[in-house]
Amino acid sequence: MSIWNKILIGFVFIAAVAFFYLALRTLKTHQHWREKAAAFQERVEELDDENRELVLADPEEEDAEETEMGIERLRLELFKLLIDRGRVWYNCSPDPPDAQTGQVPVKTDLPDPHRISQNTVLYVFEEADVADDGNYLGEFKVTQVADRQIALAPTAKMPAEDLARLAASRGPWTLYEVMPIDTRSVFATLSEEEKEALLPEATVDEYLKDGKPADPDDPEDRVVDDGEGGKLYSRMLRDYDVLFENYHLRRSYMADKVAVARRDKQYIDQAYGEALRQKQFRDSEEQSLLAEMAKYGRERDAVIALGKVLSPRVMGMKTAVQRLIESNLATAAQIAKYQFDAARRIDARTRSMVQNGTGSN
Repeated sequence: MSIWNKILIGFVFIAAVAFFYLALRTLKTHQHWREKAAAFQERVEELDDENRELVLADPEEEDAEETEMGIERLRLELFKLLIDRGRVWYNCSPDPPDAQTGQVPVKTDLPDPHRISQNTVLYVFEEADVADDGNYLGEFKVTQVADRQIALAPTAKMPAEDLARLAASRGPWTLYEVMPIDTRSVFATLSEEEKEALLPEATVDEYLKDGKPADPDDPEDRVVDDGEGGKLYSRMLRDYDVLFENYHLRRSYMADKVAVARRDKQYIDQAYGEALRQKQFRDSEEQSLLAEMAKYGRERDAVIALGKVLSPRVMGMKTAVQRLIESNLATAAQIAKYQFDAARRIDARTRSMVQNGTGSN
């Protein structure tokens, strides 16, 4: 055997040892990853079971263990809530509104994006509690949409007091896609003291009595069976959307009546002012007439006094005049007699002259 063959056999032996080592390392690597894969597979199965439990868990099922609701059940419950409530945007920040129209820009933070589309109708509430003077601000329509800001405009013309309340509200606001509905569960958790503090005096008794034994004189539509042969009082549920709309119409009607009454009062005030001016004029005229009457009275008294002084003179003058008239009448009669005698004589002379002249011819 030559030296080269021996060298070749040595290299082959060395290569075989290297390949044997590499084969052992490959087997060890495969074994390691097979163990890892088995562990991961077991963990994957555990996670699958956990995910399945998170998705499908339903504590109301008979064979279910005590656990929280799964995602599917939570989605169902959320869907039930959204049917009654719709979408809601909390912690919205308003900018100062337009004092004439009530249009107001509003910033929204969550969700991002807000997914509010133009022309959507939203119901705006202040987030403060009623006890802290939180108010329902009205029904608005989305007129502009931006990244994190929208513009709201009232769906109906707002009275001056509503515009003032809107301008005074600094937020934060809550925007409801659906007007919140009236449910008994909302008030079921409140104590009587909380209800009395929260609700108006005109309706608080109705809420306090809700769910309690009914009285014999309660209306039939307010009485329900308790399932055990008894009767319970059930208060009337309210549709706030319809109520607010009716109140707005009634408020508009009353506002018109108030405007008419104020206009009538203005006319009456003007007429009353004119009547006062006429009265003042008549009063001054009366004073003037009274002064003139007093003056004429004094003149009358003077005339009467003068008349009393002149009356005897007048009577004497009347007597003298009467005598003068009688004398004049007598004189006139005498003159007439003289004129008659003169005329008779003239006639006699005239006839005598005529007769004498005729005889001479």
